[in-house]
Amino acid sequence: MDKKYLRNNQYLDSKNLDARISLHQQYSTNPINLWDWTSSQYHLKNNDKILEVGCGTGDFWKTQQNKLPLNIEITLSDFSEGILNQCRVNLDNPPWQFCLADVEDLCFNNDSYDWVLAHMMLYHTKSKEKALFEIKRVLRPNGCTGILTVGDTHMSRLIPTDSDNMTITFNESIADKIIPTYFKKFEKHIYEDCLIIQDIGPIIAYLHSSPSFKNKSLSDQNKIVNTINFEIQSRGSFSVPKRLVLYICHK
Repeated sequence: MDKKYLRNNQYLDSKNLDARISLHQQYSTNPINLWDWTSSQYHLKNNDKILEVGCGTGDFWKTQQNKLPLNIEITLSDFSEGILNQCRVNLDNPPWQFCLADVEDLCFNNDSYDWVLAHMMLYHTKSKEKALFEIKRVLRPNGCTGILTVGDTHMSRLIPTDSDNMTITFNESIADKIIPTYFKKFEKHIYEDCLIIQDIGPIIAYLHSSPSFKNKSLSDQNKIVNTINFEIQSRGSFSVPKRLVLYICHK
């Protein structure tokens, strides 16, 4: 998807991102929170130097800030100034540093970080190859990157996978092919969940946060909403399976 559109529309501020996050927070049924699960895979150490690319509003760190090792340095970067400003509001105490940066052209020196985290964002990049090259470049020798992305059918009951231009360019199948060309050693971890939603309101907010839904005709939008609402009224809820994939890659 065009970066200018993403920066000036989809992620001009945190409204669309907040709508998407809210649905997961309210209706997830997995007893282990996604960010707790993700953090448990990393095994961060004292004095680690960490970069997150595409940090969004800092949601990961909001949930993990009381579990951080000692003397850790964390740089949070995003290409959207509006999103980064909201991240500053959400995380207003050290050890955070903030930087406006594009993962495809990072402003950091070679071999700078012990960890680079890329959570649910590489599908926004124009060139996955440039992004992965840059991530590997700024990693220290023996450093690691955590790449979190969507499974091929993730959330497809709400936004069909083949119509979601935001995620189809870097889902599990594509990541399985691209990542080994940059990182010979990596582990793949799977997180599964299901949203059980009883209220059409948050679903509508989520749908309107998606460009692929907003690009549909009003008639098609109404058909989708009416179909979902019928299931809620007849069954009491609407279920949405989730599958997320975390790759921990070693330099």
